[in-house]
Amino acid sequence: MVRAHHVWVLSAGAGGITASGSWTYNGASLGAPYVDARFGSAIDE
Repeated sequence: MVRAHHVWVLSAGAGGITASGSWTYNGASLGAPYVDARFGSAIDE
């Protein structure tokens, strides 16, 4: 099974987390290998 995991980037304001302005990315978005990849916060640092 091919798994293309996505990383969710959620926006937040004074009222907390909001869907407005949120987006996702994965290895394919970055031009990197993405099959069974395990991206996490380290790639977003």
